[in-house]
Amino acid sequence: MNGQSVSVPLPSRIVSIDALCGLIMFTISPATLNLMKTNFTKTSLVCLAWLAVGWGPHAEDALDSTLPVRGLCIAAPNPGQVDAFVKFIQEELAPRALNTLILRVDYNYQYKSRPELASSSGLSQADVKRLVETSRTHHIRLIPQINLLGHQSWQRSNGALLRVYPELDETPWVKVPEKYVWPNPDGLYCRSYCPLHPKVHEIVLPLVDEICDVFETDAFHAGMDEVFYIGEAKCPRCGGKDKAELFAGEVKKIRDHLQTRNRTLWIWGDRLLDGNTTGLGEWEASLNDTHRAVDLIPKDVVICDWHYERADLTAVFFAMKGFRVVTCPWTNPETALRQLRDMVEFRRQSAPAMKSRFQGMVQTVWSDAGSFLRDFYGHRKSDDYKSDQKSAARCFLRLFDEIRTLKPEPIEGKKRQLLFIAECKGYPHAAVSSAFSTLHRLGQESGWWDTTLRTDSGPVTKKPLKWEARNLNDFDALVFFTDGDLSMDDRQKADLLSFVRDDGKGFLGIHSATITFTSWPEYGQMIGGYFDGHPWGVFKAPMVVESPGFPGLSHFPLSFSVQDEIYQIKDFSRDHLRVLLRLDETKLDLNRNGVNRKDGDFAVAWAKTYGKGRVLYNGLGHTPEVWNRPDFQRMWKEMVLWTLGIRPGDTASHPKPD
Repeated sequence: MNGQSVSVPLPSRIVSIDALCGLIMFTISPATLNLMKTNFTKTSLVCLAWLAVGWGPHAEDALDSTLPVRGLCIAAPNPGQVDAFVKFIQEELAPRALNTLILRVDYNYQYKSRPELASSSGLSQADVKRLVETSRTHHIRLIPQINLLGHQSWQRSNGALLRVYPELDETPWVKVPEKYVWPNPDGLYCRSYCPLHPKVHEIVLPLVDEICDVFETDAFHAGMDEVFYIGEAKCPRCGGKDKAELFAGEVKKIRDHLQTRNRTLWIWGDRLLDGNTTGLGEWEASLNDTHRAVDLIPKDVVICDWHYERADLTAVFFAMKGFRVVTCPWTNPETALRQLRDMVEFRRQSAPAMKSRFQGMVQTVWSDAGSFLRDFYGHRKSDDYKSDQKSAARCFLRLFDEIRTLKPEPIEGKKRQLLFIAECKGYPHAAVSSAFSTLHRLGQESGWWDTTLRTDSGPVTKKPLKWEARNLNDFDALVFFTDGDLSMDDRQKADLLSFVRDDGKGFLGIHSATITFTSWPEYGQMIGGYFDGHPWGVFKAPMVVESPGFPGLSHFPLSFSVQDEIYQIKDFSRDHLRVLLRLDETKLDLNRNGVNRKDGDFAVAWAKTYGKGRVLYNGLGHTPEVWNRPDFQRMWKEMVLWTLGIRPGDTASHPKPD
């Protein structure tokens, strides 16, 4: 110590004011401590502690309810800028509660799937891994972008795709003038590839898969803005065809390909707006008839709605069409702040179905990463970003200053009520007490729910109970960490199914919930499958995250291992549910005694609908590790919020990825 300041990492949860004050006293120098003993009250120490904690996990969770997406779209750094960019993420983006980072990679990567399109001076796999690990540490969703369809050239230079494969050009007859100017007689801004060329997708889709794999991402941004050349009359393949159908076909082709790997497509929204009807013109909207594609593309595509000089309210249009939408400013701080206020107000004043579609804000940057960082640090240090001058860095700083002042959305009405049933009929699990205490604490800390524990199944009924005891009518979701045939009569069983199916409530099954009621087929249909042994016992289970966009999974790597007991499941079909986690069958001993599945499909967690209600089964939970680790506690919290109907989450089925 000797008069030097000593710091220790802050714990994830401070349990009392006294503990908080003790922690602060331990992290400061003795000289300062003497001053504080005479001049500071305990309340002052708590205020200092809050400053030390800053944007902790609970603050970010609260902000998520107000503005779910808080993002930046910027060119990926080159290899020489990776160190500076990692520092930027750690010291600037994370403290500002940014949670989404779109990196425009294009051909700035050393691709192996198509080495002829790779940049030898581009990012390496090791460079990207550093960005991935840093982003994951700070709970930032990383989304790579490759411009597809449009933006295949810039002024006089073709991009890598058309340089290597000129035959893909939609307009090869258009010659670049010696001196490029805009506008020009040919209307040449950026070239497009022909979406109907037979070779184009066998070339670009492997690039998409490779960059998504190395980024370990659940989403991909395909650009697709400012597509001026499409369905050109001279094109031998798409000449004369409907331009809206061509654009929609390309969106659907990319989206369907991503869906086979459980990834979501993001695109810019300008080509889906009618430039004539809206008066937005040819840049922020379409004057070449692609706008009708808005009714032809899948509704799970995320729309990035950009307007730079005026806060046009087109996010409402996209939300009413059924799309999730983010609003994207660029250099105008006043416009960005107005767009932010609109987005927050849209969420507050919309019905639940619409509210979930208004996702948030993504600041755009159209310079290279190095130029932006120089501008950013210059403005930040001098505080001159608070002026009215326009630049992307000023706009970003003003926007995220304002985001940090947003008040968390109040929890509507009273807390949700969770009924935890822990009845044991033959297979006792020591982890039940850890499970209950964890879910109870998470509910109390977040303010979202109260948890009631019962070790019998008496409350699982809609029948009035003696002494005005609570029954199913008093709860919003039911948790089963149970086993065997519970002490429930036929009426209780019918009430359980009705609670979920007819009342639209939630059911969360934990671990041994699939070894419950194994002779009651309707229960098996509701939960999604039954226990069929645990051939590997408790082991270092190799996990694959199939649905990283589902609540509670985005912070995990796409593959990880955990010490737990994993059940093999029978009477299970992917046709009726969405698999969230599975075992990596390539790392299992499939010849072990008791392995019955021949398809190698060992689902661990899944989500599904049952009538009007929500059902989630998570086979983890046998060991203390799954209840004590902060990353798993975050998983349980978010999954409970989904079960309660607070967090949205996709339950659409999908085949087992390759």
